[in-house]
Amino acid sequence: IVTDIVAHVDRIPPEVLSDVGLEQLGGGPEESVVLQILQAINYTGVRERLPEGAGARPSSDPRSRIALGWRRNAIFALYIVPDGLSVLDPDTTGAWSRIVGRLLVPPIVATLVFSAEEVRGQVLDWVDRVCARWPSMQT
Repeated sequence: IVTDIVAHVDRIPPEVLSDVGLEQLGGGPEESVVLQILQAINYTGVRERLPEGAGARPSSDPRSRIALGWRRNAIFALYIVPDGLSVLDPDTTGAWSRIVGRLLVPPIVATLVFSAEEVRGQVLDWVDRVCARWPSMQT
């Protein structure tokens, strides 16, 4: 099983996630408790780095808000402490384009699991064995 080792982030959210929750996360700070908290605690210094009124502009279209909520959610899920600007404005900062539509080792897994030297060699050996067994899976 390769779950947690490799992830693929699709452009559309998985059906298991609530559209209501994603739409709320895709709103502006006045509508999203998560964004209110990020700004209130000055998460990663976001207040000083985000000019007043800047950031992703929430749409009135529910599908667009769900899509923005999904982008914010995916960034939070993959990183230990994502940059606050990446969460508030995933498109402009490039955070979304770095993770969407490709296979990747989630940064949280890479940092917590694979950064240790004693593990790195074992992981590389395991990857070689997987690639040898399923050559069609190689990119």
